[in-house]
Amino acid sequence: MSREYVLGGLAIEEGAAAAKLLAKALNPAYISVTAGMYECCALLAQNKQRVPVGFMLQEAGTVKKAVPGVPVIAAGHLQTREICQQALSEGLADVVGLGRVLFADPERLRKISGEQSEPIRACVLCDNCQRQVSTGSPVFCSRWSKEEKTGHLRGIPPERLKKKQAGGA
Repeated sequence: MSREYVLGGLAIEEGAAAAKLLAKALNPAYISVTAGMYECCALLAQNKQRVPVGFMLQEAGTVKKAVPGVPVIAAGHLQTREICQQALSEGLADVVGLGRVLFADPERLRKISGEQSEPIRACVLCDNCQRQVSTGSPVFCSRWSKEEKTGHLRGIPPERLKKKQAGGA
C-alpha cells in the first residue's frame, strides 16, 4: 500500500490514507508497504532505469506514521544488512521484507549470521523473475546455477511447463 509510480497512479498520501482506513476498519496484524505495479516495472525496464536500494523505505515510514500501533513491513530492494538495520533503527518499519534477495540466495540469512561462509549471491535486479511472473512462466532466478534451475523446474507441475512450451512454439 503506497504509490504506484505511474502517471495518474496513486500517490503516497493516498496510500497512507488507505492504510489508515484499513487499520481502523480491520485492525490488521500488519500492513505490508509496497510500491509500483507491473506497468511501472515494464516502463523502468524499457528505459533501462533501476530503482535504488531501499527505494520504498520513505513510503514505509509515511505509512507507519499514519497507522501508529500497526506493525509495518518495508520492502524494495533491501539488499544489504545495513539498509535493513537503517529501516528498523530509523523507525521506518517494524519488519523488513526480503523477497527477491532471498529468492536469489535462499541461504542469505545463514550467510549473514555466519552459519555459512560462502559469499552471498546478490540479486542483480535483472527483473528476470518479474518478467516470468507477469507472463505466467515458471519462475527462477537468473543467478541460479544450471543444477539449481533444473532442480527447481523439476518441482513445477508438468502442465505448467507444457503450457509454456506450447506458448513459445
